[in-house]
Amino acid sequence: TTFLTLSITSIFVAFALPPVYHSEGVVLIEQQEIPSDLIRSTVTSFAQQQVEIIRQRTMTTAKIIQIVDKYNLYPKYRKNNSVTDVASQFKENVFVDMVNASVIDPANGRAKRATIAFKVAFMDESPKKAQKVASELVTLFLDENVRSRTNKAAETSNFLRQEADKLQEKVQLSEVNISKFKA
Repeated sequence: TTFLTLSITSIFVAFALPPVYHSEGVVLIEQQEIPSDLIRSTVTSFAQQQVEIIRQRTMTTAKIIQIVDKYNLYPKYRKNNSVTDVASQFKENVFVDMVNASVIDPANGRAKRATIAFKVAFMDESPKKAQKVASELVTLFLDENVRSRTNKAAETSNFLRQEADKLQEKVQLSEVNISKFKA
């Protein structure tokens, strides 16, 4: 009888609750294209750490509220709760999960587990809102990644330019010294 009671209660609760839709996008993580023996990568941390950094930068309260306003999320909840509470509610419906796979390590030829992608998902009672918000979150993650990498590339470019200038000065000084020595 306990099993029957629990089953009936579970069925009633399942039908009484509103449906919740889960929409997600998958972002592939690619390796750097410049060989590491030419230039050491400025990205030295693991993919999961990089994704978490991007998540922290994209999931600010200001950006969350823009999305909440744009898609009119949680209209009843917003009337009675603070902006911080609304942002927390939004974050509870966002999921970022790493996708791992077995890959061959090019350095030693052995199989290992590696993060090859990550999923960004959003849950909502409206399937259209869930899809649109998930899509916007993927775009935010990609945009932040591009911005971050562009900044790092600019820093690397400036560093290399400064080093080239220093070497050019040394070459010119060596040429002057060689000229003096020959004279």
